[in-house]
Amino acid sequence: MADFADESSDATEYQLTVAIQNHANRARAGVRPFTGFCHYCKEAVSSPNRFCDADCKDDQMYEEQRITQLRV
Repeated sequence: MADFADESSDATEYQLTVAIQNHANRARAGVRPFTGFCHYCKEAVSSPNRFCDADCKDDQMYEEQRITQLRV
């Protein structure tokens, strides 16, 4: 029979597993969290923007594609 500590440990492990899976799914989908700064040049941006302009977004996408190609 499981005691309180075992049930708590199981619940924590489940929550961590779900959180890791959700993070991985967002990363694969290219969803970036809002940080208040451009993900490319680190300039301040307003919500819900992730990049300060289209050039930074395009440059970031280009670099990510290059990295992906190099891994293959």
